[in-house]
Amino acid sequence: MDVQDVINMIDLAELKNHIIQTSIVAWKNHVTASSLERWLNNFTGAALGDKIAEQTIAAWLLMNFTYYTDTEVRELCRIIFRKYIHKKLQEDYYRKSSDDTVPKIQRILALLTKSRTNSRGML
Repeated sequence: MDVQDVINMIDLAELKNHIIQTSIVAWKNHVTASSLERWLNNFTGAALGDKIAEQTIAAWLLMNFTYYTDTEVRELCRIIFRKYIHKKLQEDYYRKSSDDTVPKIQRILALLTKSRTNSRGML
């Protein structure tokens, strides 16, 4: 079975229907039937010698294209920031804070010890 046999097994009309349905559901209707036809008409058969084969391949590629709306991209960026960048910043902050904690406690103890020593002398 060669590539042409595989292309012949794919129904172009069915691909177009899937693309339009996907556009309605997932792509905010960015691809209309008329815009799809105009786009597919760019594939004239000049490259493969078969217009239908070129259009079928193009439609199959488009159907398998992952499209993200601006809203989805913004939400993905928020999630990435929250999960990775913000978490890393928090970890660095708390690690740095905990690294500073021991010297701070030692300074406080030294001050308390010194103040006890000084206050005994005043009694």
